[in-house]
Amino acid sequence: MWRVCDLMLFIRIVCSVLVSITVISSAISYGQGRRIQPGDRLTITVLDREDLTRTVVVRPDGTIQYPFMGSEDLNGFTLNRLRTIITLQLTRSLGRPPQAVDVLWAEDAFLDQIKVSVLGQVFSPGVIRVEQEAGIQGAITAAGGLLPIARQDDIKLRRLTNQGMAVLDVNLARFLETGDLSYLPDLKDGDIIVVPGGEISSLVSIEGGVNSPGQYPVLPGAKVYDMIIQAGGFSDGARKHDVRLLKPSGRNDVKREFTINISELLRTGQEPLSPPVEPGDLIVVRKRFFTASRIAAIAGFGSGISILSLILYRR
Repeated sequence: MWRVCDLMLFIRIVCSVLVSITVISSAISYGQGRRIQPGDRLTITVLDREDLTRTVVVRPDGTIQYPFMGSEDLNGFTLNRLRTIITLQLTRSLGRPPQAVDVLWAEDAFLDQIKVSVLGQVFSPGVIRVEQEAGIQGAITAAGGLLPIARQDDIKLRRLTNQGMAVLDVNLARFLETGDLSYLPDLKDGDIIVVPGGEISSLVSIEGGVNSPGQYPVLPGAKVYDMIIQAGGFSDGARKHDVRLLKPSGRNDVKREFTINISELLRTGQEPLSPPVEPGDLIVVRKRFFTASRIAAIAGFGSGISILSLILYRR
């Protein structure tokens, strides 16, 4: 026969076990449901392979430094999915499956992370968690990167201080040009990054005698011929000596125009004098009226080719 005290003790033990199971189940459910994002710390354990057991940090681009993983973007993965991928990669690379692979959130996963808001002209605005060392660039990358109309030279960092809301100017464009870290203030928990947009495009338009006309991103210091290469190079009939670079000045709608002789560059290797290409510029490659294909078509119809046509083609 159970004594009353024994029965009460048994009930307390059962209740404690049930509570523990509930807490553990909730923790497991949260851990499995949470998605990997830049800045997360993960502990990868491979049974009997200490050289493959380590703690890694998810980089701003979603990759991790781990053998055989390459440039796999893990952003948005669950731990189960990553565990499966690592197992497959190790099996393929080592020639045999590992005994066991486990992936867990590192115990110090959130110690060095901060929460910041990235708003405005980014692909995935909202509140994100990043490592403090990731800085403004890492936070923008974690928010999906900049949209084409983003103003990299006019980003604002809003921070709540004891004196109220402070607004810091961030010139990401100048940082990318110079590498000077003074253009990027340190990031702190609770910061709000606001990326404005503008009418000025962040791309360069290329029209006329190129193989792939369209709009292209411009790297700092790029020249006209660099952009033409991005557009697939000159097409048949391109007037390489008469390339136009049009730059909107932003004042009174007046545009500055430059003529660039790329033929001279190709012949001598000497870079022609021209300003660097900037976002919002327009490059126009003029085309000859008579091209090789047109002359061939005319010849195919039995028509004579005039001396004037040949002169125009040779230009």
